[in-house]
Amino acid sequence: MNRTTPQAPPEQSQAPETWELVIADAKARNAFGVEKYGVPLRAHNGRDQLVDAYQEALDLAAYLRTALEERPSRVDVWNAVLLGVLEVEDKNNAVALTDAITARVSALFGTGVVE
Repeated sequence: MNRTTPQAPPEQSQAPETWELVIADAKARNAFGVEKYGVPLRAHNGRDQLVDAYQEALDLAAYLRTALEERPSRVDVWNAVLLGVLEVEDKNNAVALTDAITARVSALFGTGVVE
């Protein structure tokens, strides 16, 4: 699966409900805005809300792309596992073994399984 392929439906989890977290974050963000600007965000406040939202969306896109870049790739994870489990001291051996495993998994299950 890559970054643009739709994902499977979510599974049941014991984690906190996301919307409850979002609501708490929104309340905290509102308090921050009132503290910073002296007033809550309201319509007809003299600002162009579309420009504000667009600029925030651009920032969000940049933050999301940065987070994706900073996540370890599956190959990096495999390398770390191989280095730890097999106690491989030579990183090149771990990389070669990862490449072989990746090729075999792709041959068995199709391309795109391992990024």
